[in-house]
Amino acid sequence: MSKITRNQVIDAVVQLLRQAETVLPSDVLSALKAARGKERNPIARVQLSAIMENIELAKKSGIPMCQDTGVPIFFVEVGHDAEIDFDLEGAIREGVARATKEIPLRPSAVHPITREKSGNELMDVNFALVRGKNIKITVAPKGAGS
Repeated sequence: MSKITRNQVIDAVVQLLRQAETVLPSDVLSALKAARGKERNPIARVQLSAIMENIELAKKSGIPMCQDTGVPIFFVEVGHDAEIDFDLEGAIREGVARATKEIPLRPSAVHPITREKSGNELMDVNFALVRGKNIKITVAPKGAGS
């Protein structure tokens, strides 16, 4: 059984956030193209075109599609037989901190009680134990408008 390292988790979190923030799934892009093709209102059609142009620019440049990069919501499946000897949530938090600087993500979320800008510590991590020896991490950035 191979051991999962802290750096593997940190790197995976950065990559997941980069993908989630800069690349739209192809089925969603297809739906936007179809909507633009069917749209009769010229103003709405221009807006859909602007959205699609923004999506393409984000993909090419590697910057987020939206200025509100959201609060990362993580769903982590940990195999009963996964071999880890580090703080998994701490590694995820470190990945978010690195992604905030590298991508960059907008550290605009505020603490719900103090209302202070938090930088990168606001995130939600949901764990589930599953069969096997792997760890599966899924991220869904939750923007204020969603």
